[in-house]
This record gives sequence, structure tokens and C-alpha cells, in this order.
Amino acid sequence: MNYITEHSIGKFGLVAYHADGCFTVEEMILAVYSRGIALIKTKISYGFITAVGLDYKEIKNLYPVNIEVACYNGSKNSTINRLAKSVKTFVKRLQV
Repeated sequence: MNYITEHSIGKFGLVAYHADGCFTVEEMILAVYSRGIALIKTKISYGFITAVGLDYKEIKNLYPVNIEVACYNGSKNSTINRLAKSVKTFVKRLQV
């Protein structure tokens, strides 16, 4: 059995849904548009995600509790996320 997956509704996720026959191109455009409108209209805390040039084993001892390793992408490449301010502060600390 084949599977297509993605951890975001971003461009790759929608391409996967389209490739699987779940969405037409028009439905993909409406999904992204609707999500954008919902984000604009709601009062939510804005998250932030970024790739960091560190292995998961290296980064797990460095990040504070308000940062999460969202994905281990490979050797020397992890993705972190949480609230925008926390992630940006942590990234600045890594750049020193």
C-alpha cells in the first residue's frame, strides 16, 4: 500500500492531496484561501517554524521548554517550532 503524507497544509501537503485524488486544483485553492481567511479573522498566537543546522541529539539539550523539535530532517538538520517570539529568540541565541 502507498501513502502520501505531510505535516503541514503547505504547498507539499496540498500537492500530496492532489496527487492522491483527494482535491482538485480548485479545491486546493479554496482550502488555502479559506485557511488564510480563518487565520486573519481569529485571534490566535502566531507560531513560527524554522530549520536549524543541528542534529536532533545536539539540539535536544539546547532548546528551552518553550521550543519543540518538530521534525528530525536528517544529519545536521532539525525543524523547530512554537510561538514566533520564542523560536526567533532561540535562533538568535544559536547565531552567537
